[in-house]
Amino acid sequence: CNNHDNWRMQSIAGRESLWMCLAVITFWPGIPLHYAGDEQDFITPGSALDGWAREELSSSLAWQAVPTSDSGNPADGDSFDMTSTSYLYISRLNALRRAYFGQFGSEECDKLEVQDVPDVVIFTRGCTATSQIVLLASFHTAESKTLAVRVPWPQGAEVVDGLKSTSEKLVVDASGNVSVTLQPLEAKLLVEHPVSPVPLAVTSMQPRHGSTVRVQDGQQGQIDVTLVFDRDMPARIEQQ
Repeated sequence: CNNHDNWRMQSIAGRESLWMCLAVITFWPGIPLHYAGDEQDFITPGSALDGWAREELSSSLAWQAVPTSDSGNPADGDSFDMTSTSYLYISRLNALRRAYFGQFGSEECDKLEVQDVPDVVIFTRGCTATSQIVLLASFHTAESKTLAVRVPWPQGAEVVDGLKSTSEKLVVDASGNVSVTLQPLEAKLLVEHPVSPVPLAVTSMQPRHGSTVRVQDGQQGQIDVTLVFDRDMPARIEQQ
């Protein structure tokens, strides 16, 4: 979605446009590539052609001079934050891609069934009959759309948006469709309920990423680190 020859998409059109684009390339045939810093919400203006948009994940006087929000520039600091919103979103995209397309090796993996809808990308893909997904992405920037979307599951099957850890269940009707509402620049990944298992994700931690702990010479102490996960920890892991 981004590269060093162009301004970051999110610096011009907002993060919603980037997230929608990332969902499409993640589940489209081929290998998705991510431009470093997108997962940390970098929005420094300019491209590498004019000397910008190559922010490192470390502090820099250069980025201090280009504030991109009221709190400064996220590129100015130790930015490898695994709990940032976009990092968690990209992590879930990659985990779902692995869960549904991890068994490459057949021609079925690269076959697409595309539905023709103005301003909306809709395609069905799957390596096996039991690992089908339907990706929807709205390119409209102002209007929401409610669509009857053809899906590969039988009548009565329950379908959810795999991009969210919890979402409304949709039921396949007698015509093989589900009714889906897309907000402007929204992407949804329809999968049959339940969603294939993906690894636990840390959503927050205390002390926060980048915190500094100072200990006086000769002193000893204890630092408590608290991790919050996106769902309950399985008992077999808690006991380890």
